[in-house]
Amino acid sequence: MSVNGVAGIVAFKPIPANSEISICYFLPYWDLPRGMRQNFLSKGFSFQCKCDACVKNWRVVKAHNALALCPGCKRGNKRICKSSLPALKFYNKLVHKYLPEIERLRDQKNTSSQSIAYITKVINQIDAFIVPPSDVLAKVKKAYEYLIKLRYSSWTQVPKEMAPF
Repeated sequence: MSVNGVAGIVAFKPIPANSEISICYFLPYWDLPRGMRQNFLSKGFSFQCKCDACVKNWRVVKAHNALALCPGCKRGNKRICKSSLPALKFYNKLVHKYLPEIERLRDQKNTSSQSIAYITKVINQIDAFIVPPSDVLAKVKKAYEYLIKLRYSSWTQVPKEMAPF
């Protein structure tokens, strides 16, 4: 997130120098029209998105929220071929096994190294099989972000009248 030109990034794996970093908005941002989303991010976080989708004003297709990638051709399509079966099996496992486990870890505020590693592993698997934006990916990333903040942030509360902003 960016505030007044300062950005904070949490990575799921090491980022090599000169790499391109892509982002995926969480669910509340997907539901906003592009203009409202850009205005909110610009005013609230001093962030101007320069991705191809924003610059070229791509059409938003909400029907692709759970489109599985074919491991063979890496394309998401509605036809099911043999090479698509691992993606569909993974998606079913993700929805019925991994997501409930991750939500349980989040609800229990389990910030152990094993929990963080488990969620990171699932996110890396999602990247291979699911086309963003994905509701499931957003839920997993929100849980990850929440646990990371619990583990590594040092939040301090001060009386409202003493807050500098």
